[in-house]
Amino acid sequence: MKYILTILFLSFGFNLLAQEQSLQEFEAANDSISIFSFRRSTPIPKRSALYSAIFPGLGQVYNKQYWKLGIVAGGLGAAGYFIYTNNQQYQLYRNAYITRIDNDSTTVDEKLELTGGYAASDLNTLQDQYRQYLEYTIIFTTVGYALNILDAYVASHLRSFDVTNDISLKAKPTFENRQVGLALVFKLK
Repeated sequence: MKYILTILFLSFGFNLLAQEQSLQEFEAANDSISIFSFRRSTPIPKRSALYSAIFPGLGQVYNKQYWKLGIVAGGLGAAGYFIYTNNQQYQLYRNAYITRIDNDSTTVDEKLELTGGYAASDLNTLQDQYRQYLEYTIIFTTVGYALNILDAYVASHLRSFDVTNDISLKAKPTFENRQVGLALVFKLK
């Protein structure tokens, strides 16, 4: 996990260095700009992705999609809850299993009221099950984090996408070489 985040952070850093010259030209044209300027009419996609990588949801705020901040915060809260709960259950059954199989009569299970009704094989199964739940939760959290960055990046690109009526795509029937077909016609007016 630590390596993935480091690679993501470095890749965004190198991409931002490539745009440094164009940013300096823009700053020369506008004297009062800073890196945390949220007053741009068209957001910079890489900056939006970087903001979301540093703090999930900040890229959506930079894109002026404030309603997505609640979704990101709710997702992070749910992920944190499930990671905490699954880890607690995993540790409980792991410690009970280790206590049960250590063959030391002086070892006392402190959580016997929670795990007393289970055999050692059942405790091993529960331990494996909650470890698997914990791993799945971490994987889904990582995917959600990456989707948060991707959403900020794509939404920033789409803010400058031309959606005027001058662009059209139509399907028209065609007849060429005594064959009937369907042609897609793309018009830029």
